[in-house]
Amino acid sequence: MFDRTVRGETLKFLVFIDEFTRECLSVTVKPNFRSADVQEVLRSVIQTRGAPDFLRSDNGSDFIASELRIFLGLLGVRTKYIEPGKPYQNGNTESFNARFREKCLNREVFHKVWEASVVTGRFRDHHNQVRLHSGLGYLPPVEFKAKWDASRVEIS
Repeated sequence: MFDRTVRGETLKFLVFIDEFTRECLSVTVKPNFRSADVQEVLRSVIQTRGAPDFLRSDNGSDFIASELRIFLGLLGVRTKYIEPGKPYQNGNTESFNARFREKCLNREVFHKVWEASVVTGRFRDHHNQVRLHSGLGYLPPVEFKAKWDASRVEIS
C-alpha cells in the first residue's frame, strides 16, 4: 500500500496478515522496500510466530526476488502468488487493506515516516486486540488465537 507525507514523500506499507487468525503480524512503513527489507521484516515475524507453511503475496518485485525465494526456501516456506487483477485470491489481506485505508490512512496526515509508523502501529494494535471479526465468531484476533491455542493444548 502507498500513501504520501504532506511534503509529497512516498510512504509504502508492508503488511503481513495471518490468514487463519486474521491477526496483523506486522505493518512496516518505509519510503521504499527492497527484497532485503522484506526479508528483515519476515525474520522478525518468524522469530515471534514461527515460519508459516506458505507466504501468499502479489507479484511485486520485492516478493519475487530470487534472494527472498531462496530465503523462504531455506525455511521450508512455500510461496503462493496471487494472479494480477485477482485480489479475491488474497481476501483477508485485501479486507484488512481496505479497512486500513478507510479507517487510518484516509483519516491521517503524515509529516514523517516515523509518525506514520506510530499511527499505523496503533491501528494494528486496535485491529488485533479490540476490533471484532465476524469470521472469528465476533472475537478480536488475539482472543481468537488464544482460544484456538488453548483448545489445541486440551486435545494433546
